[in-house]
Amino acid sequence: MLELPESYTLARQMRETLRGKTVADVVANASPHKWAWFSGDAAEYAPRLRGRAVTGGDSFGGLAELQLGGEQKLIFGDGVNVRYFAPGARQPDKHQLK
Repeated sequence: MLELPESYTLARQMRETLRGKTVADVVANASPHKWAWFSGDAAEYAPRLRGRAVTGGDSFGGLAELQLGGEQKLIFGDGVNVRYFAPGARQPDKHQLK
């Protein structure tokens, strides 16, 4: 579980950096392994999230929450490394959710 200061800081960073941006595309479970968990079918993440605007971010306990339009939420917990890449920047080949 993330420590409280970590989840608070991650939520603030997501809120400040991503609010107002729109999800252009989603790739889920690109490098499957037994320590990555998805709520529901990972193949459904793209149609559920694509085109939604980021409306905010919050933290509760050891979790960070990214809020999207349509009341969709992504919850990040321990072991998750959330990174923002500027448009055109090289992105890692291995990831669980991009």
